[in-house]
Amino acid sequence: MTLSRRMARQLLALLAIGVTLTGGTSALAQATQRAVVPALTQQPLFPQLNDVWCAGPSKCLTVGTDNLNVPISGIWNGQDWIFVRTPTRGQRLNALACTSWTHCMAVGYPRVADEWNGTSWHALRLPSGDASPDGIACPVPRTCVAIGFSRSGRDTAFVWHGRSWRATAVPWPAGVIDADLTSLACPSVRYCIAVGNYEPGEIPIAFTWNGARWRRAPVPPTEVFAIACPRLFLCVGVSYSESVTWNRHSWRLVSMPPMYDPGNISCPDRSFCMVNDTQFTEVWNGRSWSRIKPARNNTSGECCGSPTDCMAVGADTNSRAGNASQWNGHTWRKLRVTKVDDLTTISCPSTTDCVAVGTANPLAASNPLAEEWNGTAWTVIAAPTVPTRYLGDPLVLSCPTASFCMAAGTSSAGDPHAQWWDGSTWHATIVPSTAGRAGFSSVSCTSQDNCVIVSDIDVAMVWNGSTWKTTSAAIAGQTVELTSVSCSGAICMASGSATSSTCISDCQTSFVAEEWNGSAWTVSDDVASGTNPFPDSGISCPTATFCMEVGFNFSAMSWNGISWQSVPGSHLYARSLSCASAASCLGVGFFGFTPMVWNGKSWTVTKSPPVGDGLVSVSCPSASTRIAVGSHYHVRAVALSWNGTSWTPLAPVNP
Repeated sequence: MTLSRRMARQLLALLAIGVTLTGGTSALAQATQRAVVPALTQQPLFPQLNDVWCAGPSKCLTVGTDNLNVPISGIWNGQDWIFVRTPTRGQRLNALACTSWTHCMAVGYPRVADEWNGTSWHALRLPSGDASPDGIACPVPRTCVAIGFSRSGRDTAFVWHGRSWRATAVPWPAGVIDADLTSLACPSVRYCIAVGNYEPGEIPIAFTWNGARWRRAPVPPTEVFAIACPRLFLCVGVSYSESVTWNRHSWRLVSMPPMYDPGNISCPDRSFCMVNDTQFTEVWNGRSWSRIKPARNNTSGECCGSPTDCMAVGADTNSRAGNASQWNGHTWRKLRVTKVDDLTTISCPSTTDCVAVGTANPLAASNPLAEEWNGTAWTVIAAPTVPTRYLGDPLVLSCPTASFCMAAGTSSAGDPHAQWWDGSTWHATIVPSTAGRAGFSSVSCTSQDNCVIVSDIDVAMVWNGSTWKTTSAAIAGQTVELTSVSCSGAICMASGSATSSTCISDCQTSFVAEEWNGSAWTVSDDVASGTNPFPDSGISCPTATFCMEVGFNFSAMSWNGISWQSVPGSHLYARSLSCASAASCLGVGFFGFTPMVWNGKSWTVTKSPPVGDGLVSVSCPSASTRIAVGSHYHVRAVALSWNGTSWTPLAPVNP
């Protein structure tokens, strides 16, 4: 058996979220009323949108699946996508057809059919069998036809007559295997055209429906992947590099620019059709095809109410984020499907002033996000400028005063950069070329004239208020990686790991701490093997004679100004740490582990924060105000305050 187009599309979808990416067929009609629809309390993670229907530019319904293989549905209200509950069975909804806003039908895998009444979805039952529907058309509210794939060739079409679904016999050739109807159009109750292919040989085929039974139509001159009928007996279909027209009696082959994997086709009238695939968008003017600017990669469904009103949906293979774009006849406008925001670091110079930075929609574009806390509410502020798109490490941040912050990071090209904030604007600084390809891992400032940045190599940067100076934190015979730094008064303490510079594999990693005295780095006292935090740990020095160090191997260490001492922590598992004093610290930062507090004598577990899986950074401006930020399952930014006994949500902005 050859690798069919269906199998190729499934493999493409697996790269995105592990579920099948298939298209369906949309029917267009006007909405008759508006209704209030309750939204899900938690939006789906990594939504994959498979099909869409629109009643106008500000009212659309979409269906698909998410990374948990759960069917999903969303509504576009002109400003936002709002996801609504679907019946909890099946894995995905593949196709959607509507006659009005109060009547839509969606079908999917495995053997799923759901009905939409304008406010909610309701599950319907399909006849038993081995086929699962992939396409649907509803010429009127009480009549829908669905088509799909069957290994045996049985039950590849179903009909809905207002009360129940029934299977209809399709006259496949004898000996057929892997019978696949890929697209369907029904311009009337008594006329439908379905196209597809079958094995062996992936042979093109077409059938017509007269309201009572299926008949085999003339064989298309090429395999047709999607078809639409803007008028009765006038249909347009598309393939890889060719299209066809159908007049009820015969096919006509029409050339078109090559496409990689055509999805749905939408034809609001005889002189306009649109088809999208993973790379291209092409339009039909009634005589020929032309290529326009693409909607977005991996579009799987579209709906056009007119040549100046189209909605295209899909999912991005690389980011796994849902796609939606709207066409106004001239340009595409990308619509944000999910509010996937992260706050990855926070710094609070006082109890009424904090700055947090992260990314807005990091799964798709990694746009920098910055917010400020005034003791009462968060507001979005200007974000640091990122030179190029991020592929990994987030920005690091230190704010010694309300009018000064230093943010640093490494671009996707591996170039380090640093910027400072004056309370209203970010200003770029010139990082010396001697910094090389250092990956900035932590920054700490005691004033606007004194900042220190450490990196994943033995290079550290020192800021004097106007320029950076490169300093060496190298240790003879060792490869050094500094992961955290904290400055208090005249000293800065950096922590990380060191391995033998001659080691090639299975290298022994040891904890290392280095102290900066304003002119040079010196190695601080080490501790015994077996109690050392690993790399990616945190350090906080509230005074010049006290530092606390935490890692992710259930241990911590404290520094008394002279030497390091082991501090056992039975469940300590953190990489971000902030201490208001020697008797008050909070550690957060690893998924699945509850934050820990230090009372001057021991570490104890706090109550579980109500934020899913992700507090990643903390700042403690006082013993009674400790603020942590992160994300809720990488879907929305979160911020919480710990007062010593309980967590209080602070509701950051999710733009």
